[in-house]
Amino acid sequence: MNKKKIMVTFGTRPEATKMCPVVQELKRYPEWFETKVVVTGQHREQLHQSLTYFDIQPDVDLALMKDNQTLASFTSSAISGLDQIVAEDRPDLILIHGDTQTALCGGLVAFFNKIPVGHVEAGLRSHNKYSPWPEEANRQIVDVVTDLFFVPTLIGKDNLLREGYCSDRALLSGVY
Repeated sequence: MNKKKIMVTFGTRPEATKMCPVVQELKRYPEWFETKVVVTGQHREQLHQSLTYFDIQPDVDLALMKDNQTLASFTSSAISGLDQIVAEDRPDLILIHGDTQTALCGGLVAFFNKIPVGHVEAGLRSHNKYSPWPEEANRQIVDVVTDLFFVPTLIGKDNLLREGYCSDRALLSGVY
């Protein structure tokens, strides 16, 4: 059996808090998965607190956060940095989480490279693209390029089904 190369990408403390247990679980099965953790550093200090708590060392830390950085600047740097890593590693799946700029960039880079995207915490909606901003737009854009939806609630799954996504790609993964 060939190992599946899984790239787990996140950049904020909330993402790390939810994705570190996923990383730990994937690493329990080294015969099945080659797991690579790539962080953008979207929230620098807070991110490293979570990584320390879960005793996870990222394989790559892009360290992109800068003072007074704009969304456009961060997004550009994250897409460029992630694209270089994906081009070198060619993972079989990229896992992203939630609605952050890091999730958006990870999803887009996977799509640009024709690599499947697994979106953890998919399907959440406020139905107002400016609230929360930019997170609501990020959620919807990410789901357009997602292949496997890990949905935390039945409402989230219903949102995806109403938007035309196939139910066999939406897996309930939370307390619902």
